[in-house]
Amino acid sequence: MIITLFLWGLGLTAIAAVIVTIIKEIDGSIGRGKAKKTLENVLVEHKIVDYYWEQFEDGQILLHDRTYGSFYVIGSNGGAIGMWYTNILNVELVIDDSVAYQSSLTSATGRAIVGDVLAGGVGAIIGGVTGKKNSRKVVHRVEMILSFNSSDYPYSKITLLDSQQGEEISGYAYETAYAKGLQWSRRVSALLK
Repeated sequence: MIITLFLWGLGLTAIAAVIVTIIKEIDGSIGRGKAKKTLENVLVEHKIVDYYWEQFEDGQILLHDRTYGSFYVIGSNGGAIGMWYTNILNVELVIDDSVAYQSSLTSATGRAIVGDVLAGGVGAIIGGVTGKKNSRKVVHRVEMILSFNSSDYPYSKITLLDSQQGEEISGYAYETAYAKGLQWSRRVSALLK
């Protein structure tokens, strides 16, 4: 009897976990749709014709407006923040709370904080944390943080990877998130010169 109740409780827990996952997926899809609709509106309203944009894991969109020299961060809720190049103070690529790349208005050259970023500097960060030779090296979060010269919107955080179980540093999910983050970070830092 006790075993039956225990197994029944485990079954309910598993069903609840599946329902929560489905709700999150539906909510994420709705948020992604809102952000894309806002992107379309921003492009039309501001008559932006020369641009590059990308939507990230958290549903946010980063829009590089080359027509008028600005960046927009469009939230998954449909809100948009637009900043001229001159209002961008800093860009950071953060991996599991460690800064892997940083460029700012005061030091216009982007620098890898730990080793050679392209050749696995992030592995050095993670390897130093794990401390075991045979351990599985994983990353849980990759974020890009843009700092603005604005009291209303001092910064915006864009999540490129968010994984509770972690993604292997040699895996596709991490490598893709890292490459996108580095590409956008360098694109922004080139404008800070």
